[in-house]
Amino acid sequence: MNTSTSIYDSFISLDNLKLAWDRVRYCDRSDSRDWIGLKVFAANRDHNLELLRQTLTGRTFEASYLEIKYLPKASRRLRCRDSLCSTQRKAIAQSRASKDFS
Repeated sequence: MNTSTSIYDSFISLDNLKLAWDRVRYCDRSDSRDWIGLKVFAANRDHNLELLRQTLTGRTFEASYLEIKYLPKASRRLRCRDSLCSTQRKAIAQSRASKDFS
């Protein structure tokens, strides 16, 4: 097994994805959170993480498009805030970060 395969396998391990899920769920940046998506994902967390792991293992994961939020300013212009992305995409990003820094 080469090094890149072993790194990828540790990145998509179920333990690492659970750690990533905890980071996504307890992130305190409420302005960029998809509250409904988090509740739906949390309702069946283990099953959803296993499905995510399987799509990553099969290399069939397709990231969703980012949704950009525009908030009105006092000057009546719009301010672009952090974009919303899917819970799965956030979990993958956190999973990658936890492997990069552990």
